[in-house]
Amino acid sequence: MNQNLEDGVLKKFVSKITLEGAWNSILEDINNDVLLSGKPLDTLVLLENLRKYSYVSAGILFPASLFLYYLYSPIFLGLNLIWLLIFLYPKIQQSSLSTERKKKVEEELPSFVIFSAVLQNVGISLYDSFQLFHKTGLFKSIGKEAMLLKRNVEHFGLSQMESLEELGRTHKSESFKNLLLGYTSIWRSGGDLSLYLEGSADELFINLYDRYQSYTNNVGTIVEMLVTLLIILPIMIMVASFVMPGSSLEQVTLLATVGIPIFAILMGVAIASIQPASFNRIGLNTNLTVVLAGTGFFIGISTYFVFYETWLAVALAIIIPSSISAIIVGRQMKEINKLENSLPQYLRDMTEYKKIGYDIILAIIRLSKENLYNSTFNKKLGEVSILLDNGMDPVTSINATEFRSFFSKISFYLLAYTAELGGGSPKVLETVTRFITNAKQIVKEGKSSISMLAMIIFVSPVIMAFTASMILNMLGSFDVSAFKVPGNLDNPLPNIPGFSTDFSKLVTITPQFLEMTKTLIVTSSLTAAFVITKAIDFTFYNTWRVMVIGLIAIASIVLMDNLSNLELSFGSILGDLPF
Repeated sequence: MNQNLEDGVLKKFVSKITLEGAWNSILEDINNDVLLSGKPLDTLVLLENLRKYSYVSAGILFPASLFLYYLYSPIFLGLNLIWLLIFLYPKIQQSSLSTERKKKVEEELPSFVIFSAVLQNVGISLYDSFQLFHKTGLFKSIGKEAMLLKRNVEHFGLSQMESLEELGRTHKSESFKNLLLGYTSIWRSGGDLSLYLEGSADELFINLYDRYQSYTNNVGTIVEMLVTLLIILPIMIMVASFVMPGSSLEQVTLLATVGIPIFAILMGVAIASIQPASFNRIGLNTNLTVVLAGTGFFIGISTYFVFYETWLAVALAIIIPSSISAIIVGRQMKEINKLENSLPQYLRDMTEYKKIGYDIILAIIRLSKENLYNSTFNKKLGEVSILLDNGMDPVTSINATEFRSFFSKISFYLLAYTAELGGGSPKVLETVTRFITNAKQIVKEGKSSISMLAMIIFVSPVIMAFTASMILNMLGSFDVSAFKVPGNLDNPLPNIPGFSTDFSKLVTITPQFLEMTKTLIVTSSLTAAFVITKAIDFTFYNTWRVMVIGLIAIASIVLMDNLSNLELSFGSILGDLPF
């Protein structure tokens, strides 16, 4: 009896150890995910609450699943997966947060490192660079990392070096981790920190170039899918549907109103997920977006009740708001392009002024009066110069000036900080110039490659309308006399299921079917334009392609109506037959 008691106690002890070990393993794993996510969460509290929720849900779902199992079907046992998902939710959530943190930091890292290298030349450490750029708001993800660094120093009592090391050890990004740990290693050994950061920046820009090359290759595949799903597929469905329009009306309607938009959304999401980040300020504010959407809806409804043409209502509902967006965002894009086109030359001129002994502030004021650049850049330079000339400090002057171009904004910030610290050697300015030139070239090459692939989108409505017109003309001249059968035969081919003497059903093009065919041409063309815009311009708002392609679609459909013989009644054909 004593032996049995001892065995029971031993089993309970082993079980307790096993359960506690499993729980501690889960706790450690999730705690690691919390650290990698960068979110200040109490892991113990999180898991304790989670355990309570899991127990409650299991207590409800398990008996309910058994009851439904015996009453209806074994499939209801799957309800037990819900409480398991509840238990695993923190793991999934924190893992997702850490992945998102890694992605966003790596997007900002090349620009941040090169400018940190420049600031290091004027005596600003990497830790201080984090804090400076956090204040500017230019690097949002880097700014969050700066807050963690500051917390480590001010609340945990770590030194700046120790704080950088701690952040590196608890980060999911290998690039970021290697940067911080490498920097602290050079710092401890007394090496050249500026040289180290410049070398790191070169490596990161090689990686950035590879990312753009990879994006170009991947988006090329997506564009091919776009052409297949939004152009070739509708053409194939049109060809097939014209033969049996009565039975295909629902399919064409479903494709035009549901299928095509879903395809476009999925491809837009796919493109956004692989795109390198763009930090330029482009787009419309929320209020204007809502107004344009409402305007488009009103125009669409009004057009339909005036003309009773669905395709025209859809086209105008999108084209008119798109034209307004194209004008506004087009100006923004033009401003960005002009600023970035003149920026390298401006930095080279600043370098030359620095070589002959000019202070950075005086050089800015002097260059603003010479009008050496395009009108947009001269205007921005003049705004900064006026503020400096009135005694405002450089950083505040840049804060008060609006820049849509990320590269321009950060370059002026860099000049402002170096001016305040009394630095900015010609070598430093040459480094910035090289960075800007290389970055612009990488972006330009990536966009030009995609633009060549997108040319087919502009002719897609013409191709679809021409195909529909050709089929309509073929049906209009179609000789069906060979299919004439004696009137006393109910079914000349009784062995063929569904065969009918009513051949008019085969070739009659109903107005409803023709209307949905036109709508299909419009929706496939416009959605393809939106997707291509996102792929090339990194935004949906630069809608000039949507406007142009929409107008091409309208012109193509009007031309199709003029070229096609729409008198396709089979009865009229029969009236001309001799028998």
